[in-house]
Amino acid sequence: MGFAIIFFASWLITALFVVMKKKLSFIENSFVILFALIISINWSWFIYEEWKLVEISSQPLNHTAFLISRSITIPLIIVTTMNLLDAASSAVKSFMIILFSVFILALLVVISNYFNITNAIRWNFIYDILYLISLNLMTYFFLFYFRKLSQIEVKV
Repeated sequence: MGFAIIFFASWLITALFVVMKKKLSFIENSFVILFALIISINWSWFIYEEWKLVEISSQPLNHTAFLISRSITIPLIIVTTMNLLDAASSAVKSFMIILFSVFILALLVVISNYFNITNAIRWNFIYDILYLISLNLMTYFFLFYFRKLSQIEVKV
């Protein structure tokens, strides 16, 4: 059941991203997806493989659900969030968008734990929340830096 929910969430966020009006350019969207993917893969490598703080299920469908969540769902939620942040007109709306993004990503973590896709050994849900907040903020600031860098390159 966990695989079905993660798979559905992945397709839902993919469809939402495809049909939404994007405020970021193709290059900026690509940068955000790749940045979030690199951070997500490296984070999961350290937490799950190196430090063994969380255990991944060895069942094929559950392991596939973990890979889908890590490699597709998280980067697409982040890029959708960045597009919505670019369209936000106030700081309160921006805060609410990031909060909603963290809520959706935390919900995926809860689903993964509930269906034994992942099993926390020496880990706490608060750590996941801190990681998800920092992932959103790091992506936002690196996107801001990427835009500044591209403006400098265009002017010269």
